[in-house]
Amino acid sequence: NAGNDWQDGGKQDDLVTDNGGNDTLYGGSGDDTVKGGDDNDELHGGANDDLLCGENGDDTIDGDTGDDTAYGGEGEDLLRGGDGEDCLHGEEGDDRLLGGKEDDKLDGGTGDDTLNGQSGNDFLHGGNDNDSMLGEAGNDMMCGGSGADTMKGGSQDDTLIGGDQGDKLYGDGNEDKLLGEDGKDTLDGGKGNDFLCGGSDNDTIIGGDQDDTMVGDGRHGFYGGPGVPDEFVNGGEHYEHDMGSRGSDTFVFNVTAIGDGGKDDDGDSSYLDSLGFASEDIILDPEAVDILKFIVDQPGIESAADLDPHVFVVDDGQDVTIYFNRDGDHSWTGDAEDSIVLKGMGIAPGHAGIDSLVELKGSINILVV
Repeated sequence: NAGNDWQDGGKQDDLVTDNGGNDTLYGGSGDDTVKGGDDNDELHGGANDDLLCGENGDDTIDGDTGDDTAYGGEGEDLLRGGDGEDCLHGEEGDDRLLGGKEDDKLDGGTGDDTLNGQSGNDFLHGGNDNDSMLGEAGNDMMCGGSGADTMKGGSQDDTLIGGDQGDKLYGDGNEDKLLGEDGKDTLDGGKGNDFLCGGSDNDTIIGGDQDDTMVGDGRHGFYGGPGVPDEFVNGGEHYEHDMGSRGSDTFVFNVTAIGDGGKDDDGDSSYLDSLGFASEDIILDPEAVDILKFIVDQPGIESAADLDPHVFVVDDGQDVTIYFNRDGDHSWTGDAEDSIVLKGMGIAPGHAGIDSLVELKGSINILVV
């Protein structure tokens, strides 16, 4: 009938379909296929592994028990996986997806969707538009896709990956990995020993409590945790902030060569300019960071041994100055364009120098006091 009907497939592997109207459809026992129609339907998979398709309308879909696959279709749908390892696809419209127990896969599709993995180690993909994702319990992975998304990991070790716009990523508890990707992102590790990488554009990176590693490319605002913000300048292009932290935070700056082998248009060889900095100081609160690392990606610099002759680090008791010299003779002229001054920072005894990274790129590693 074309009215508001109720159907139950029973114990076998059934095909239960909508006949028009706002229907309630149950697959029952068995591996069932349950399909809605053009109106606002309610679909239940029941026991075993079911396929549920909402089609048009604002549908409510429950997988119940078993490993179910559900598609919302058009409209603003509610999909609940229930027990089992479920795959939920919101498709078109602003949908709400709830994974339920065990390890689920959620894909919002188009529209401003809300995804909640709930229990288990879940995979959440926002899809297009501006989505909101919550991992809750388990070691979850979240990918924003297109749009300005908001992601929160939950209580365990989560991986959050932004997308092409300005996303907000919150690690919450435990050891999380937050990758901003493109856009002006905000990354907050929360509790635990987190790894945070802003990606491209001007990002804000908040380590939170405990021992965090924060990676920027010179266009990021860093916040280690509770404290008073201080301004610093990197490259003379962007103004950022830095806060102290309760943990041992490592701030990593990637400096990449520009121009022809680092030479300026007038033939001079300002080594600092070749690393992408201008004649500006970097100003930091000495309580804000425990390790300051500069990773150098420069032609001819393939190891710490290659970098060492070109860099000299001086602590005058008030500031730390890093001098760069292309000739490799450990000399410098004092030109501001060939140095980075770290205001108000000191070097812990025996901990200033050049370290080597696994990828054999040279790096300056300073333990701050």
